[in-house]
Amino acid sequence: MLWLAYAEGASHREIAERVGVEAGSVKLLLFRARRKLASVVEGGSK
Repeated sequence: MLWLAYAEGASHREIAERVGVEAGSVKLLLFRARRKLASVVEGGSK
């Protein structure tokens, strides 16, 4: 999802269609993915 959003510039609707979730869920899922990525980059394991 992060790749679709930031590398490909896909909209939330486009992301939802490609990954099979509701469009309204994409914002929350991207937030969680960014938080997880930050944790991994900082050396955590959340």
